[in-house]
Formats: sequence, C-alpha cells, structure tokens
Amino acid sequence: MDGQAEMVASTDNWFRPVNFVNAPDGTLHVLDMYRENIEHPWSIPDDIHAAVDLESGRERGRLWRLTPPNFTPRKPPRLGLATTLELVATLENPNSWWRETAQRLLFERQDQSTVPALRKMVKRGRTSQARLHALWALAGLSGLSDEDVLAGLKDRAPGVRENAVKLAELQLGSARVPRAVEASRRGSSGGTQNEARPQRALADALTKLASDSDARVRFQVAFTFGEINDARAIDTLAAIARRDVTDSWIRTAVLSSVPNTSDQLLTRLLADAKFTASSAAAEMFRQLAQIVGIRGKDDEIQRTFEAARKANALLEVALGVGEGLKRAGHSLRQSAAPRFVDALLDQGRDTALAEAPLDTRMKAIRILAYDDFERVKEALTVLLAPKQPQEIQRAAVMALGSFSRPEGAKLLLSGWRTYTPAIRSEAINALLDARSRIPELLDAIEGGLVPANQVPFARRAALLRSTDARAKGLATKLFGSAAPSPRKEVIAKYQAALSMKGDAARGQKVFEAACATCHRAGDLGKDVGPNLATIRQWNPDQVLINILDPNREVAPNFIGYTVETRDGRTLDGIIADETAASLTLKRAEGVTETVLRRDIASISGSGLSLMPEGVETAVSVEQMADLIAFLLPPP
Repeated sequence: MDGQAEMVASTDNWFRPVNFVNAPDGTLHVLDMYRENIEHPWSIPDDIHAAVDLESGRERGRLWRLTPPNFTPRKPPRLGLATTLELVATLENPNSWWRETAQRLLFERQDQSTVPALRKMVKRGRTSQARLHALWALAGLSGLSDEDVLAGLKDRAPGVRENAVKLAELQLGSARVPRAVEASRRGSSGGTQNEARPQRALADALTKLASDSDARVRFQVAFTFGEINDARAIDTLAAIARRDVTDSWIRTAVLSSVPNTSDQLLTRLLADAKFTASSAAAEMFRQLAQIVGIRGKDDEIQRTFEAARKANALLEVALGVGEGLKRAGHSLRQSAAPRFVDALLDQGRDTALAEAPLDTRMKAIRILAYDDFERVKEALTVLLAPKQPQEIQRAAVMALGSFSRPEGAKLLLSGWRTYTPAIRSEAINALLDARSRIPELLDAIEGGLVPANQVPFARRAALLRSTDARAKGLATKLFGSAAPSPRKEVIAKYQAALSMKGDAARGQKVFEAACATCHRAGDLGKDVGPNLATIRQWNPDQVLINILDPNREVAPNFIGYTVETRDGRTLDGIIADETAASLTLKRAEGVTETVLRRDIASISGSGLSLMPEGVETAVSVEQMADLIAFLLPPP
C-alpha cells in the first residue's frame, strides 16, 4: 500500500471483500461475498424491503488471488511430510502461514526431541516472530523451562517480552503448572532442589520489567502480578502506577491486581511525596480507596486514613472510601476511623455553606454525599436555594440524589419553582433514579407543580413499563394525553412532511429540543443512540419512518435496559460495556454509570429502542420537514 488508495478496490459494485488470507505461496487471497446488497433488514423500512431482493447473489461468491508484479509461483509446501527439525527451522519463515502451520504441527506431533532445537531458537532465532513461536511451541510441548522464559523476558523485541510475561505467570503460578512442565524443569535443572534459584530469577526479571520501555510490557506485568504470589508485588505495582498513572488502561490493570491488597498499594503510594504532589495522583487514590471501602475491613480503613492524613490527601481518600462504603450499604460516618471522618464531614458541611472558592465548595458537597442523610439534609436543602451558583445547586442535587431515602424527593421538589431549566433537568433525573422517589414525582406532576413534559420521552417509556402497579397506573394517566397513536396512522399523517420544503436552521432547533439528548449530529448532541452521520445516505422516507417508529428495527446494542439496584435506585439506558464484575449503562444526555453486578437487584431488557415512540407529540408535521432538512443536508 502507498497510503494514497485502498489496498484492494473494484469497479464492480457487487464486490464485497469479507476476509483476507495469506497463502503459503506468498500471495494474498481475498474472500469476496459478492452480493448485490449487504444492508441488514433492520436498516431498511418494510416498504423498501419489499422491493429489494436481499439475497441476490446468494448462490455466488468468489476467491481472488492477488500476486505481486513479476510473481513466480513457488513449489507447493509439504509441511506434513517435513521432519520435526525442519518444522522448527520453518518458524523463521517470513510467511506467517508457514510459521503458524509449523507451530501447529509441532504441537500435534508432541515430539519431545525437538525441545533442544526450540530452546536454541528462543535464544538465537533470527527474527522476533521465530523466537516468539519457539516459546509458545515449548509451552505446547510442556517443555518450557524457567531459563527459556528468562530468555524471553530479556529479549530485545517488546512483543517477545510481553508474551514471555504471560508464560512467566504460568511458570510462577505453581497451581496451574502441568506435571509435564515440572518434570521438564527437573530434567533441565538437575532436580527439584535447584528449582528455587531459577524461580527467584524469574520473579526478579518480572520485577525489573515494571520499568520496561514498552507500555504493553508494563501493562501485562501489572496483570501478572495480580496472579502470582510474590512479596514484591506491591512494590512492582507501585512502580508501574507511578509511571503510568495517566494511562487509564494500565491504571485499570494495576487496580485489577489488588482486590485484596488495595490498602497496601494505596499506603505505599501515599508515602511517596513526589507522586502525591502530582495532579494525576488524586484519581488513583480515589479508585484504590473505593476498593478499600467496598471491602469494609476496619483495620484497612484505619491504616488508609492514617496514611492519607500524613500525605495531606485525606479528602481524596475519604471520597473513595465513602463511595465504596456507600456501595456496600454503609455511610462514611459509620466507618472505623471516626477520629478522621467526623471532623472531615463536619468541616465539609461548614465549607459547603461558607463563602469559599467554588472548587473547594464543590469538593465539600461531594463528601457530604457519603455522610448520614439526617446529618446533611438541611445543609443540602440550603444549597438548592436560587442565590447559590448553578454549579453548587447541581452538586447539591446530585448529592441528594445519591441517597435512596424517600424524604429526598420532598427536598428536591421543595425549590422546584425557583429552579432554572438546567437544575430542573438534574432534579428530574435524580427523582427518577430511585424507586422510592418516583411516586412523589408523579404526585407532583398530577398536582400541577411539575409539568409532565419535564420528564424526558425515554424516561416516560420506562415509567409506563414500571413493575410498580401504582407508578405504572399513575404514569399511564399522566402521560395518556401524550400516548403514542398506532404507528401506521402516525406515519401516514406525517407523509405530508416529505412534500414540504424544510428549513435546516429551524430543523436544528427541533433536533436540539427533541433528539440531542440521545443522538449526535455533527457537533451537536450526545452519543447514546446511533450517530446520525450514518444516515446521510438514507432517503427522507426512511428517516421519517425511523423517527416515528423507532422500535421497527432496533440493533441489539441499542436496546434499552432497566437496572434496579439493591439500594433502591432505578437506572435506564443501553449497556455500553460489561465485565465479569460490572455493567456500564449509557443513559440520556450521554451520562454513563457503572454498577457492580453484586449491587444489582434485577435487570430487564425492554426489547425496545431507548428512543421512545411518541415524538410526534412534540414535533409537528412542519417541524418534521425542518428536522429532515437538517438531518439530510444537500450534498
């Protein structure tokens, strides 16, 4: 490739390359699906779908063989007939097909006589790929020794070192090492009595790689020290954390390796004055402290707070411990370190109410969210007053919203008439985030205090599906006037918009009001639902149908989910990410929230789009024409 054009292109618009394969003769094979259309049925309205044969070309398909200029075909390989030593030599072949096939055959044959040749290649292989293949081939033959791994850890190629770290993890994790590997160690080192020395050397080499020049090597070292039992694990992880604290990926690897020793790593880092003074240290402290709080061990919490006091980082650590304790169902006030916590929380309340710098007050309000509700409710109510800066009001709303107590609803609604639009939006989200507060909100809507249109469309749909019979019934009553009519009738009514000349400038305002909370168009909006740059090639009819009937075609990654937590919160959104321990929901306004799986009381997928039906209640036919003009600008 010259960087100026696609490596493979065709003038045939049925050309659909779906895979590339390196062939043993040095050519590149292209798998061509060869179809007239490749759009998924989800992306095509029913009426267009009916006129298009999506299976046109089903009986076809092509394989292309791309050759370089002046290509001379090579003799076909016969690796199945090669000796095992010839296979070892083939690991140096520049063609990946030959190398990969040779390694596979070595594994299948399990010929132990090749171990010496592989060990020689680990140390003297001419290419990094050959040395890498040799290491994994030895592992596949259960012939990998500590000396082999040491050679890999000291290799000049970072990719070899990274893979050697993975293999070292298996070597040092004795519970996972196969007996055949143990036997190989005894055979290569003269007996088990000499085994301790190379094992120590292996751990020493891993420790040194904490300062490796390659980030991927350090990344793997951070993971590996969470899997092996070594007294230097905390020192090694601390060294990586200091160097890579601004790298979120490596920081996550470090955090994953201290589920039971987070207090040790945190106190080690807090003792480093230079690191503590860095601007990036606070987030690392908070995340480690959060693990300490979740664990809830009194001795760990006390040690952590003592170290934080000495390092003048008490607030950052308290925020993390408080967040962890709250997830575990406790408050910071109830922690095992009252001599640190009580004064901090009391000072936080005073600072939040004082004439202090805005940033200082914001931090103080954050700490109040981890106190006992009864102690802070009065202060937080004062902070909702209209004379307070908007940032302070927003922080107070978020702090109140973090408590699941039903009384929080009355406090949030008490100043409703004085709230600006931005604070009203925050308050609505806080009210909807706890099951215990939803009845109070619905009563306020019924009583005329809160306009029904303040509740976003997406949240209305969730309320109409509520498992709480009273909430569902009241939501049906309140939002009944905005209930969607049958989609077919609505689409027919709005067909008139397609014949109108829309105004893109007016359409932008419609987009900002009705769509921007979940969709992005250019620089406007939030990335929750599909980015609307992807619809530029659609026709207006297709856009109209998808706006008015959002549940007609919903991709799995945009289905709405409702998560109810054990502390009474209700969260709606799409699942943006998930791990073995947590789910991350992306909600309207682009807000993301991570929930630990152990904190989930129930989770249910609606099978529907996060974008609800009923947009026609807020967008007239004329406005729809303007919106389409904005979304589909002329080329």
